[in-house]
Amino acid sequence: MKLKSVACPMLAFAVAFSAGARIEAASPRETPTVKLIRKIQPAVLPIFANVSEGRISSGTATLIHPFGFLLSNDHIMQGTSGVAIVDGKRVPYRVIGRLPGKDIALLQLKADRLMPLVPIGRSDDIMTGEPIFVAGNPGGRGIVFSQGIVSSPGIPMNVVNVLVMTYFQSGRDEFIQFDAASNRGNSGGPLINAEGRQIGIVSGKNYEEENVNFAIPMDRVRSLFYHLLPVEELSDLWTGIEIDTMAAEAIVKSVASDSPAAKVGVKPGDIISSLDGNTVRHGVDWIISLYNQKADKTISLALKGNDKKHRKIELTPTRYPLTPFVAEKGKKPGLNYQLYHGKFKVLPDFKKLKAVTRGHADDLKTTELSNDGQDFFALTFDGYLKFPTDGVYRLTLGSDDGSKLYLDGKELINNDDNHPMQRLSRIVRVKAGLHPLRVEFFDYTGDAELELEIDGPKLEKKLVPAGWYFRD
Repeated sequence: MKLKSVACPMLAFAVAFSAGARIEAASPRETPTVKLIRKIQPAVLPIFANVSEGRISSGTATLIHPFGFLLSNDHIMQGTSGVAIVDGKRVPYRVIGRLPGKDIALLQLKADRLMPLVPIGRSDDIMTGEPIFVAGNPGGRGIVFSQGIVSSPGIPMNVVNVLVMTYFQSGRDEFIQFDAASNRGNSGGPLINAEGRQIGIVSGKNYEEENVNFAIPMDRVRSLFYHLLPVEELSDLWTGIEIDTMAAEAIVKSVASDSPAAKVGVKPGDIISSLDGNTVRHGVDWIISLYNQKADKTISLALKGNDKKHRKIELTPTRYPLTPFVAEKGKKPGLNYQLYHGKFKVLPDFKKLKAVTRGHADDLKTTELSNDGQDFFALTFDGYLKFPTDGVYRLTLGSDDGSKLYLDGKELINNDDNHPMQRLSRIVRVKAGLHPLRVEFFDYTGDAELELEIDGPKLEKKLVPAGWYFRD
């Protein structure tokens, strides 16, 4: 039944008023910020992790992929699972990727439909003063928004002052500082620019100062995504493709020789646009798209080459290639070490230095091998690390100051620079047995701490036992 305004003027007025309340297209109330918030709001979720009986930890996560993958902070996670609130309902999630040393976590929602997402951006061109807004779950009350500006595009956290920092080598992790209101529960939420792209993950604040909040830059997240979700190691599959995670598209950065990708003609510079018909927008999408794929199961790729021509190929991943182990026979317990004197602000080129002391150590000792507990020295440890079984392990290297870890001749963890105790972890898939190990370390100031932790198949996280180190 069609109503006529002439016949019922009061009803017509009410309808008109209601329409006005819903905002006319040209209303000045509907600002660009309102439009952006309306667009991204469904993709920002309150999350809750169980801490103990009767207690929960609340935070925020942002959907970055329609299959239900979310970015958040690692410090929110209290275990391997929790719940998110989606359309007023509890939906379980599980933690599938963690970088505790960088406070980044990747979650997967148990979604029964394609989910909305917030496009991930870049943080390399952030301008001081540019407008931003944040979304979060303060107090566990649900998602709210606040607006402000970028106070600084790059500033270190937890330092004494900028005067003291002039004595140190630059290279510490820097954070985006912003002034929009942010409180406990905002952790893990997105920092959004005026284009509606996520440029950071809200991670903390300074409670002793006003309007001083910090976010992890998105470029750090993108650069570490292969470590956040080492999908081929975890899934025991190998394509041979490395994608540039910093690029706007899924550009092939390299192709391993004799790999499944090389055999079907994938080349550096190719742009992958879909996998099994699902859109691949950029390198992060590529990594996520491989999750749950299996070795020996053919996948379909759509690509565009340097010649701008589109093509489709079929690629069959193989099992993840494992580096052969070294026989234990003839090896002795412990590690070989070399001690160097000098005021190093980053790890030096040890090939250009002369060791003042050489010897053997049971494990990664530092102060016992240094010059009577004094600062300003460096150490290298060489030998082998024994893995008890085949499988996936996480190695965590902690140091004060800088350190690096090499496994099977390749740099695995770079924890360099002057910093207090800081831990970085990486995932590896290895065969049981001995694997060549090298650890480099220097002390400039601080406690000269160095430790290596391991967890893996049926193995709780612990310091690597002295009995797992061997030497020639």
